[in-house]
Amino acid sequence: MVDVFDVYDLEEIEREHFDHACYGVAFDQYAVARRMVSRGMWKMKDGKEIQVCDMSDSHIENTINMIRRKGDKNLADVFCPMFEKELKIRKGR
Repeated sequence: MVDVFDVYDLEEIEREHFDHACYGVAFDQYAVARRMVSRGMWKMKDGKEIQVCDMSDSHIENTINMIRRKGDKNLADVFCPMFEKELKIRKGR
């Protein structure tokens, strides 16, 4: 299982970091992403949410690749460590 982040304590600091007109949408997406990570969740293309622990290894690997291809560093910084940690845990079994 992934570490739980305290979204609410960090949100004010993060908002200051993103508090520019051009980052308004980015911050909202980032805040949603942090909340999903705190619950160990991922929203799939069809809009359904899935627990990361219920995703197959290939699904996780494909998701990491997709996030990196999109080039959104903020979302990659939030989600990729969660996915990579899950894969590392599985390989240790």
